[in-house]
Amino acid sequence: MAYASRSMTPTEGRYAQIEKEALAITWACGKFSDYVLGRKFTIETDHKPLIPLLNSKNLDALPPRIVRFRLRLAKFNYIVYHVPGKLLYTADALSRAPVSESADDPLQEEVESFVEAIVQTSLPATPQRLREYRKAQEQDAVCSQVLRYCTAEWPQKKFISPEIAPYFKFKNNLTVCDNMLLFNNRLVVPKSLQRETLERIHAGHQGIERCRARVTVSVWWPGVMHSIAQRVQNCRECAEQAKNKRESLIATPLPDYPWQLVGTDLFELDKCQYLLVVDYFSRYPEVVKLSSTTSGQVITALKTIFARHGIPETVRSDNGPQYSSREFAVFASSYGFNHITSSPRYPQSNGLVERMVQTIKAMLKKSQDPHIAVLSYRATPHPWCGYSPAELCMGRRIRTAVPQSNTMLIPQWSYLKEFKVKNAEFKKKQKEQFDSRHGAKELPKIPDNSAVWIISEDKPIPGRIVTADETPRSYVVETELGELHRNRSQIDVVPESEPCSSLVPRPCAFVACSTKFAQ
Repeated sequence: MAYASRSMTPTEGRYAQIEKEALAITWACGKFSDYVLGRKFTIETDHKPLIPLLNSKNLDALPPRIVRFRLRLAKFNYIVYHVPGKLLYTADALSRAPVSESADDPLQEEVESFVEAIVQTSLPATPQRLREYRKAQEQDAVCSQVLRYCTAEWPQKKFISPEIAPYFKFKNNLTVCDNMLLFNNRLVVPKSLQRETLERIHAGHQGIERCRARVTVSVWWPGVMHSIAQRVQNCRECAEQAKNKRESLIATPLPDYPWQLVGTDLFELDKCQYLLVVDYFSRYPEVVKLSSTTSGQVITALKTIFARHGIPETVRSDNGPQYSSREFAVFASSYGFNHITSSPRYPQSNGLVERMVQTIKAMLKKSQDPHIAVLSYRATPHPWCGYSPAELCMGRRIRTAVPQSNTMLIPQWSYLKEFKVKNAEFKKKQKEQFDSRHGAKELPKIPDNSAVWIISEDKPIPGRIVTADETPRSYVVETELGELHRNRSQIDVVPESEPCSSLVPRPCAFVACSTKFAQ
């Protein structure tokens, strides 16, 4: 075990307490460098605020003297631990009986030269300005008292006046350099210069965060960040040019049924004008190409769409001349829907159709067949729900060129079975009434290669049956005009007594055929 001690010089005696603690560690490491240099060792101190300053804190955030002490300690491999004073027996006892008087120490001269260089080159002010700050600090009752506490010793918290209390919390960051009070490496601004300093910081009318960034490398006083925020918020010039932050999104409530609420807008693509209407329930789009963008053309296109899907309760649009015209107001009144327009220069209030315009334009630009592009969008399920716009709008999937099972195209309606039964009953009754009224009966089938006449408006066309067609009651007939497809009701069979090679009907047969046709 070895120990050493010395008294502080008058200059060192005016250091802040945290600087004195750092001085002791730095001097001790230098004193015993022969024993600790090149080895990892532990430093114990009862001054807890010193630990981050010597262990981890960035150099640019340290007071000038602490910076110099850190640089002196850089050659050592150490780690600083905190030990309460009551457990630091040996060091605490020996510190009360120094073995040598203070003497000129190269460390003091080196530290003071470094501090002087920092003050002259790094502090954000000219020498004249620094003299003004120093004089203002001396004349300020609070700063002058804090300066005395830093060079002597801080009293207990209960003896601190309310004016000094804001500084007491930062006593370990306050130092004195060249008779000037510093907060780490920043100037402490007395109250008399705070307003002027604020104006200088905000001279460029920057925002709160950027003004605060300037302060972190220049000046400090208790509550400086709050003062900056108030100054920026109360700046008239900044308020005039400020842009409001985006408000929280108000989601449009889902309508109760398809085509209850729709949005509409116009867009241009490749010098062509289009009308877009989108349903807020299903996101089902309708796109119509317009010959012009007059109110009349827009209204005509909307009427066509409403005829397919029904008249909506509400129509949303922007304030374009097509929608703000008297003609459109009359149309809305006559069709009985409520027309709502978005706020001027605020298309976000009609956001669904604005977004759909981007989607449709992108698809049309990339697709050779615009109809297939729109069909694909209608048939594609939404990723957030798994249902396509067609399903949500029509209650069924729609067929596309992409292969899919026919069962997927069958509507999943609860009343589908009942509908099929009623449809069959209705058609059966309809057939019975038709057959009874017309005395209808099934005509006999015609064998292949049979000679026939095809009934026409002018005269019967002779021919021969090639084969029965795929469609019911239809045949392929070979004639002088080529192969013709005709229904059984349009074909008369040539009697068997007629020569098979003859394609010209007898006059009596012709008369009979003509009479039948006239009926």
